[in-house]
Amino acid sequence: MPKGKQAAKLEKEITGAVMALESLLSASKFKGRGTVIADLLYRAEMPSIIDGYPKGGESDKTSGGGTNDPTLNAVMNRALDVCIRCDGGKVKLKNGSIATCRVCDGSGRRWADPIADAVDQIMQDLQTVLKMVRLIDTKKNMILRSSKTLGRESSLQGSCDVCSAVVSGVGADRLRRGLDSKCYLSWNSYKTKHPNPDPGLQYLQFKQWRRNNLTKASTADS
Repeated sequence: MPKGKQAAKLEKEITGAVMALESLLSASKFKGRGTVIADLLYRAEMPSIIDGYPKGGESDKTSGGGTNDPTLNAVMNRALDVCIRCDGGKVKLKNGSIATCRVCDGSGRRWADPIADAVDQIMQDLQTVLKMVRLIDTKKNMILRSSKTLGRESSLQGSCDVCSAVVSGVGADRLRRGLDSKCYLSWNSYKTKHPNPDPGLQYLQFKQWRRNNLTKASTADS
C-alpha cells in the first residue's frame, strides 16, 4: 500500500478511536453521575434482579415465611448466589491440581451479572489501551527527537530486547547488547550464576528467565 494511502487509513482509524475514547468523558444523561465512564462504574455497582431488587426498587410480596423487605431479600439472594460445584470459581481435580470451574466459568456464582462483567472488561481493556498509547507516545517523541538531532536512530537507543522498555540513548540511558540498564545488570548477574558453554543458548535462556520474573512481579503488583 502506498505510504500516502496507508497514512490516510491510519488517520481515519485513529480519529475514530479518539472519538470513542472522548465519548467516555462526555457528560452522562443521568444527573449527578458526571461522565459516561463514571456512569458505567455506577451501573456496575447497581444490584440486578437476582440481588433481590425487582424493577421499581420494591420486592414482591411473599407468603409462607417470606419477606417483602428489599434489603433482607438482597442479603438472602446474594447469599444463595454461590456456585455449589466449586469454591470461589476454582475446583480441585482428582490429581490434586486446581482448575477453573466449568459450571460458573470461574465466577463462583450461580447467576451471571452481565452488566458488571461487561464494565469490568471495559476497564481492563482501557488499561491496556492507555498503556499502549503511552508507549506509542514515548517512542514517537524518541523518533522525532532523534530525527532532529542525529538524523537517524542511534544504536544506543531503541527498545530493550527483553522488557521492551524505551531507551533514549542519552547519557546513562542507553542500550547495552540491546538491553536497558536494569536488564543488562540482570544479564551480567545471570551469566555468573548460570554459566553455559554456549553463549547464544545462555542468552536465550536468560531472556526467558528474565521475562518470567518480570511477569511475576507485574502480577504481584496488580
